[in-house]
This record gives sequence, structure tokens and C-alpha cells, in this order.
Amino acid sequence: MKLESDEFANVVRQSAALRGNHDFAGAIALIESNLAQMEPDCLVNAYLECFYAAKEAGMQKKASEYAHKLAAIDSQIPTVKAFLKGQKP
Repeated sequence: MKLESDEFANVVRQSAALRGNHDFAGAIALIESNLAQMEPDCLVNAYLECFYAAKEAGMQKKASEYAHKLAAIDSQIPTVKAFLKGQKP
């Protein structure tokens, strides 16, 4: 699945819609079930969707997992930087 493909856009849209309906676990599951088909350039957007869903659901462990994955790819994402900074003692 390529970043500019309709298929990827549909997965992200569906996940965002699930988040909008407060089905955070469903939003994460949808992205996670499609990760194996995604090319590496899709991962930032996919991980961000999971990060936001986990954060909105109060799933701190899952949000932290995705924040660390995102930081490994791009350490300058503002929401991720703020989240990780807030976790440090």
C-alpha cells in the first residue's frame, strides 16, 4: 500500500471515522491489521493515527508505544515530542 494510494487514504479515513465515533480500539485495530501491507513511507501517518487514538482513549501504554515508534522515524513531530517530554520524570 503506497502513501498516495486510495487504499491507504481509505484506511486512514476509516480509522479517523472510528476515532470520531469514540471507537479507539477499532481505529487502532484497523491500522494495525493493515501495517504489513504498507510501504515504509506510510508508517508516520499510520502510527500517528494509532497514537492519536490511543491518547484520546487514555491508553497511555499504547500511546507511548506509538510515540516511541514515531520518534524513531521523526523526532520533530510536535505532539509526539510534547507527549514524550511529559512522560519523563
